[in-house]
Amino acid sequence: MKKLLSALLSTTLATLTAIALPAHADALDTIKARGEMVIGMEVAYRPFEFFQNGDTVGFDVDIVKSMADALGVKLKTVDTAWAGILPALLERKFDAVLSGMTITADRQKKVNFTQPVAIGSVVFLVRSNDERIKRAADVAGKVVATQLGSIGDRVAKQYEAKLVASGKKGFSAFKLYDAFPETYLELSNGRIDAVSGALPVLQAVVAERPGRFKIVDGIQDVEAYLGMAIRKEDTALLKFANDHIAELKRSGKLEQLQVKWFGSKQQVPDTV
Repeated sequence: MKKLLSALLSTTLATLTAIALPAHADALDTIKARGEMVIGMEVAYRPFEFFQNGDTVGFDVDIVKSMADALGVKLKTVDTAWAGILPALLERKFDAVLSGMTITADRQKKVNFTQPVAIGSVVFLVRSNDERIKRAADVAGKVVATQLGSIGDRVAKQYEAKLVASGKKGFSAFKLYDAFPETYLELSNGRIDAVSGALPVLQAVVAERPGRFKIVDGIQDVEAYLGMAIRKEDTALLKFANDHIAELKRSGKLEQLQVKWFGSKQQVPDTV
């Protein structure tokens, strides 16, 4: 009987302890203890993050580097396929995600977002010599493409439904690729007619390939914004990141980074 009571008491105490203690420390504490901030990003998304001479560079990289410097820790970026980047965050493969990610209601159900760091409104990229497409509605009956799971995926589908509802044709085909660079090659080769994607990304593509592409807007009625995704339970990290971004805005450093990587500054709100 004593052994049974002792076993029951031990089980009860273990259960109460598990309830009383959090399953994981806040990511901010983990970062400080580890001496390293680990950030997930898909390193194929100019100008937000991309490889240059073996290093990962870009707008997002500069932001998280400034965060790591403020904490006095090293920065590590983890290149992750876009389709699995949020699941990997929730599985604690890294501390946060900053990867040109649009703040959406669906994503906010799974993670928290910081205040915005850039505009992410969706536009079309088309060949500069394609006189058939001068406005968004001209993609009716054309082949449109984007990256699987990107904001361009969701918004393009919504826009196609809007075209059909207004009595116009939908896309003749809607193609999804694993990464955006594939879509630019397909567009250049004439196998697709338009790419839907975030404005800063496609602005950079136009700037890097003078005379080859142009941007056509009008696909999205409201502006979208980009921010850092953080697990719901990591409230201390969220506060630190928000405070740091607010300071970047106040000091003008965020605008400097926007000009450096996008070619122009952007007005982004403090909340969405």
